[in-house]
Amino acid sequence: MASGVGGGPPCADDIPEVMDREAGLFLRPLSKLNIVVKLPQLKTPGQSISNWDLMEKLKKAIVPIQLDAIRVRESSLENVSFDAELNSRLNMHRVINGLDGLSLKVAGFVDHLKVRAAEAKCDFPSRLDWDDHYYKKGRAAGAGTHPDTVHLAMIPVNWFTSDKSSQPSRSALTKAMAAFGEVRCVDIPSCDPLRAQMPPSISGIAQKAYSFGQELLFEAFVQFSDYAGFTKAMEKLKAKKWMRRMKDGRVHYANVKVDFDRTFHLSGEKIRQRELERRKIEFERKRKEEKEKAEKEAEAEKLRKEQAEKEKRKEERELKRKIEYELERRRLERKKLLEAKLAEEEKEWANRKAVEAKRLLEYVFTRIQTRADHERAEKDEKLKKELETMPASRLELPIEDEDEMRAMLLKQREAAMRERLKEKMRGMVNGVDLPEKENRERKKKEKKSRRRDSSSSSNDRDDSGRKHRKKNKRSRSPKPSKRRSSPLPQSRSENKKRR
Repeated sequence: MASGVGGGPPCADDIPEVMDREAGLFLRPLSKLNIVVKLPQLKTPGQSISNWDLMEKLKKAIVPIQLDAIRVRESSLENVSFDAELNSRLNMHRVINGLDGLSLKVAGFVDHLKVRAAEAKCDFPSRLDWDDHYYKKGRAAGAGTHPDTVHLAMIPVNWFTSDKSSQPSRSALTKAMAAFGEVRCVDIPSCDPLRAQMPPSISGIAQKAYSFGQELLFEAFVQFSDYAGFTKAMEKLKAKKWMRRMKDGRVHYANVKVDFDRTFHLSGEKIRQRELERRKIEFERKRKEEKEKAEKEAEAEKLRKEQAEKEKRKEERELKRKIEYELERRRLERKKLLEAKLAEEEKEWANRKAVEAKRLLEYVFTRIQTRADHERAEKDEKLKKELETMPASRLELPIEDEDEMRAMLLKQREAAMRERLKEKMRGMVNGVDLPEKENRERKKKEKKSRRRDSSSSSNDRDDSGRKHRKKNKRSRSPKPSKRRSSPLPQSRSENKKRR
């Protein structure tokens, strides 16, 4: 697409032809020329020439005339070919005369570069081309099978868009092409989102080189109702560039490529193929959507099951934790109850043991007291018998000496009883009873000690009797001493009463 503002006085060839005045569309003759720059032989390795520098030198050579566009068509070691466009055919001969045979001086080269310029030949198809094409393919009666369809490419999208959509409008293009004849059908492949998925033979998207700019350029198929409209359109669009005058006064140009329909795009057969392919694509799309939906549902179900399983495991862990907590709580409660019960039982056992120990001590003390009383009674009885069998001379003792002897005997007995009681209590506290042998030995020792005590007491009584008799003899008392005939008291209470 080339855009610019025209300049210079108009001529008959430069007058634009109206295509759609309401839309501001016009047709202007196309002014193209071919420029060839012959390069000298490169003698130095690595030596090169910039195509950009060559284009700048060519532009300076035709000042004040300006080239509307210039581009490199072909570049080789021998020459560089350029395609140039002029804004007006009025300057065509002047530019050709100025460039053809021109010598350019380029830095780094001794020889001058020769320039050749000529008007470019039009590569637009002729009547012979489309007649020959349809003759070889075979004409048919249906629409689209004979010369009636024009193929347009590289049309600016923003020239045929509406305020409601960014897609090119089919009605706007139909209105513009109606200037050449009655339009039967217009097809814009880029407006159909499914065309890109169809085979190129039926999709109508033939200009692969311009597919990158679908948002800027588009192509269309315009089918006329009769052959006259088709031929008029081909003649009017030949060697023309499209011009649009904007509302702000600016003018834009577009080199729209025009050709007859070589693929029978709007024939009934191709339309049926596209419809069948559309159904296949729709079916495949629906199948794919259903498959994706099923996969998504399966994935969602899987996620739901995983989530449910996760929640279940979480609940199981929570339940297990609660059960463990409850079991631990109950175990601690049982432990506390058991400890309390054991403490209470220990307390009861200790109280019972203390009571039993007290009772045992009372029983032991009672037994000891009973045994002591019995032994004392036996000893008193034995002593009584001894006194009865004792000679009368040995019994004649003063009352004072007799009381002292009795008190001494009682003290000795009480001391022996206390020792025995201590030994028994010590054995009971230690939980061990004295063996029978030790008891027998202890009893033997007590008997021996009592014998010694009794013998010593009898000796003391004999000595005291002798002393008393001597004393009586010395005093020469006429009266005989009073002799006690009563035996020793039976118990400590009687002794106290006697005293």
